Amino acid sequence: MHRASRPFRAVRPAIVTTLAAICLIWPGLAAAAPQAAPVKWSPELGPVPGALTHTAPALANVSTGKKSSSLLLFWTGPADGSAGFHISYQTSLSLRKNTWSRPNLVAFGKALTRSRPAASPIGPQSSGQVIVAWKDPADSRILYAIGHEGKGGIGSWSAVAPIPQAAAASAPSVFRPLHSNLIVVTWQAASGRAVDYIVGIPSPAGPVKWEQGGSIPRSAATGTPAIAEVSTGSQKGLLYVLWQVPGSSGQVDYATAPEPVRGQAKWSFPHALPPSVRTGAPPSAQAIGKGLTYPLLVVFRAQHGAALSYVTLSAKGKVTKPVPVPHIRSSNGTAISPGVLAAEDPGDVFYEPFVRPCPAC
Repeated sequence: MHRASRPFRAVRPAIVTTLAAICLIWPGLAAAAPQAAPVKWSPELGPVPGALTHTAPALANVSTGKKSSSLLLFWTGPADGSAGFHISYQTSLSLRKNTWSRPNLVAFGKALTRSRPAASPIGPQSSGQVIVAWKDPADSRILYAIGHEGKGGIGSWSAVAPIPQAAAASAPSVFRPLHSNLIVVTWQAASGRAVDYIVGIPSPAGPVKWEQGGSIPRSAATGTPAIAEVSTGSQKGLLYVLWQVPGSSGQVDYATAPEPVRGQAKWSFPHALPPSVRTGAPPSAQAIGKGLTYPLLVVFRAQHGAALSYVTLSAKGKVTKPVPVPHIRSSNGTAISPGVLAAEDPGDVFYEPFVRPCPAC
């Protein structure tokens, strides 16, 4: 669909979603060039009705049973006077039809921030629990709350609590490793530029038990780091943390740590993605191989403007050439979940039906 040129209007931004039909080899592409990125993108969907924000959103795919799950979308807004912005959430009822539940407030309106939210499943598989973390609007604390997703949406929230030892300059990221009942939170340190992290152990009877935090060696970041994991075997995986490097270069660095990760994780020294990968906003990442194995998809914004591109990273560290992400644009980064990319897109937002995942995925 052609987008006509329109004059800018002071429109509140809305969230759009794109479904990625992802597989390692599409039918008929077995002989593709080694540098061809294995991702097929659908047309754009959206706007998500009722979702009005000024930051990147968050996505969490929460299992509520052996064969059922809910895709939850979190976004910053509406405003609460001078105190900050509430964090709202909606549940996807049909991605194909762009049908969502009505917006509700995280922690019944007690979650306030001025930055993007972070969200992840937490607890045992199929527990229906989701953790939402955010930076306090008044200071450097990172706060969190845990909700329980049911048939009628999230019916209960834990009390809002701070993450001990966490002092952040920007919004955090939160991630549940693939093979352990833990939770990992990362953020840019409030003092200095290091990427700090902490590991938490969920408790069914109360708040998360947080272990001693730490910093990724030799890391220096600006903005929210991204967390992803690639499954490397039975009960084994490799965690990736990626971040935008400070300065005007737009470089993206990453470090890895093997799972299971407890306490002081064994992080690698940072590696830089190739010079062809340059960004002006925090990246996002997701394993896209069968069973969440390699390759690792990395989505990043151009250094200037709102165009998005992506590369894939192989098990041997080879990075494909950047390829444009069609349709969707963003000025401040994206959120990613298995099969779904989301972004805040200012101004008018267009949407089209998405392409189904390919049969070989």
